[in-house]
Amino acid sequence: MNELLEKYQDQFDESFPLMLFMGVDKEEIKAKIEECLENDEPYDAPEISEDELI
Repeated sequence: MNELLEKYQDQFDESFPLMLFMGVDKEEIKAKIEECLENDEPYDAPEISEDELI
């Protein structure tokens, strides 16, 4: 996992937003990072509307 996070940081010059994946299985997170790296596109977090905020 750390290796993938480092590759993501190197490729996009930003950290992968792990905080958005709290409670998500580690394998799912790895797959999402790999998808970003393969597509050469950083993760685009979905926008949250005000009524979805706690």
